[in-house]
Amino acid sequence: MINYEYGKSRDIIYDYDEIELVLRNKISNLPMIDAEKLQYLNYQFELYGENSSLITDVRTRLKQEPLEPTERKKL
Repeated sequence: MINYEYGKSRDIIYDYDEIELVLRNKISNLPMIDAEKLQYLNYQFELYGENSSLITDVRTRLKQEPLEPTERKKL
């Protein structure tokens, strides 16, 4: 957004070419995601509301061990 006479008028002049260039540069650095290879897309904490029993089942089946102090410091 460029307003060459800022404060002298109420018009805002948008530099669409500059906006397009900035967005293109940001988007070009993003990794490509092949949506056809993705079968399921789970969001963080998505299962807590609906299937909390699934999380409890996993916790009971897998042995839970506390981390050593050195490992905890790394995290």
